[in-house]
Amino acid sequence: MNRVLIVDDIPEVLSVTGDMVEKLGFVPILATDARAALDIFRKEKPGLVITDPNLGGDMDGVSLCSKIRF
Repeated sequence: MNRVLIVDDIPEVLSVTGDMVEKLGFVPILATDARAALDIFRKEKPGLVITDPNLGGDMDGVSLCSKIRF
């Protein structure tokens, strides 16, 4: 799969990371919080997830990873 889910609560970081992933030939899928990322992950099944471990909100990046383990 060539899709990469990128999760960050800082829009500038999300944008720059998405641009870098796209330049490498992958399709970036962007999410601003862990709950949205979890929903996207379940629907899209990306091959890779890049996340900020310190996401704001009720779920951090580490908890997100534990819920989406392949």
